[in-house]
Amino acid sequence: MSKKSKTRFKEDNTHKNVFDDLSNYDTSKIANKWGDSRINESNKKWENMTKEEQKAVLQECSDIFVGLSDYIGTDSQQKEVTELMIRWHNFIRNFYEPSLEVLRCLGLMYVYDPDFSTKFEEMDPDLPDFLGKAVNSYVDALEEKWLEQQCNVLEE
Repeated sequence: MSKKSKTRFKEDNTHKNVFDDLSNYDTSKIANKWGDSRINESNKKWENMTKEEQKAVLQECSDIFVGLSDYIGTDSQQKEVTELMIRWHNFIRNFYEPSLEVLRCLGLMYVYDPDFSTKFEEMDPDLPDFLGKAVNSYVDALEEKWLEQQCNVLEE
């Protein structure tokens, strides 16, 4: 995708919800990896949202990924990317409380699972790889904070 067409995509989709339909999403891969309870929890939370809440959640998802696409080619550890990753983590919490392992696996899915990577490549061909790096950087930082907390507990 040329720089001009990337710019056009971002202009056309800055406020457009690029994730406006979850009805065709196949959850079987997630169920196989993490079990039906996670899918059931997610589905229950989704079904308990009003249509307006669902629309807002999907818009937030779109805004996060379109926003992250602005930083492709930059350091995935910079402040603005980290802020978007915090928003991403909170977005996931709309459905379930993800462990660090789940977050890291989502990063891998964004890169290697065609159900995800194809959608992100539509936004920018380099977005899946950047997302993988951004997720890893974010989870690495969370793991480091967790380890520091554990060390502080041991020192007390």
